[in-house]
Amino acid sequence: MTRTMTNVSTRDAQTIASHIANRYDFQTYGALSGRNGTFTRWDSGRLPSEYVDDFAAAGYAVFSYGTPIAWSRHGVWTVPDTRYSVTTTRHQSTTRYALHIAAESCAA
Repeated sequence: MTRTMTNVSTRDAQTIASHIANRYDFQTYGALSGRNGTFTRWDSGRLPSEYVDDFAAAGYAVFSYGTPIAWSRHGVWTVPDTRYSVTTTRHQSTTRYALHIAAESCAA
């Protein structure tokens, strides 16, 4: 089964949460996206070096402007507390909120 990338609004945290919880590929009409894949150091963008090896072992990641801002490795999420631009900070907030919603829906 081939999955296609879905376009969603950055302001639609519910849909983003659903895509993250189900590990679906998505892209917003801006620079926020999530995708499954095999990642390498070359995919790490501006991620601080202490996170690169953990990220490279991830199976799903959320990106802002090509930099991973959250990823799932063996079902455990990592969201580095790293500061970037104002827009990426907004993307980080949306992602944290989406992960919170996803966790609540899994617990229900």
